[in-house]
Amino acid sequence: MCVIRIRLNGINTLPKEIAHRTVKLLTHALLQVSRKVDLAARLGDDQFALLLIGTKRNGIEPCLQRLRDSFYNQQHKHLDITDGTTCTLHCGYTLIHRHRDNDPGQVLARAEQALREAGDERQADGAPQNTRCVPNF
Repeated sequence: MCVIRIRLNGINTLPKEIAHRTVKLLTHALLQVSRKVDLAARLGDDQFALLLIGTKRNGIEPCLQRLRDSFYNQQHKHLDITDGTTCTLHCGYTLIHRHRDNDPGQVLARAEQALREAGDERQADGAPQNTRCVPNF
């Protein structure tokens, strides 16, 4: 299993109506990339979580790529969401280890740390600094 924390950067700078529509676009993208067994939740104005049930490490990056593609494609389809108002996604994730992770708070803290790293630390080529973090998507 895997927990992905997602921050929708730039949402708080948008006019209210466009921000609302952008959140709906991300929600739609989350529903498109997740399976029936997965769980998605909105944690705050600009934060979301996705619990991928039964997903192994090699399935996370492709899922995040599909999320990115779906979200950006939807943004560009809407005429009132121009390049100047496009939001970016920052994603941080961690695997849930069956025998080690008995405290959900620790799992969420690891995912939150990866999310912070995703927003703060990027290599020159844009690649993630570690396996838990996918920067600036």
